[in-house]
Amino acid sequence: MNVSHRFVIIAAIFVTCLITANIIAGQGLDTAVFITIAYIGRFGLPFIGITILTHWLLKTGYEAVTTPFAYAVVNFLKKKGAIDTFDYETNFNPLLVSN
Repeated sequence: MNVSHRFVIIAAIFVTCLITANIIAGQGLDTAVFITIAYIGRFGLPFIGITILTHWLLKTGYEAVTTPFAYAVVNFLKKKGAIDTFDYETNFNPLLVSN
């Protein structure tokens, strides 16, 4: 295994960890905001806290189970279409004033 193969494996592991952390944080914030808005004033804080925790765990678990299937579908479609496009020449720097 050469250095480029190791780099690809390390990059894939990093991206997987980044996506997982993003799912956990995003679902937590989303659940906390919307459950609080929906139930504040109607139910007590212990109920709201338990509801947030329960929904967050269920949503995060669902995402953890379905994410590998989404990657499998994307990889299948990429192989079927025989295309894997990357923007190598595009500069996404919003601070660039001129070329």
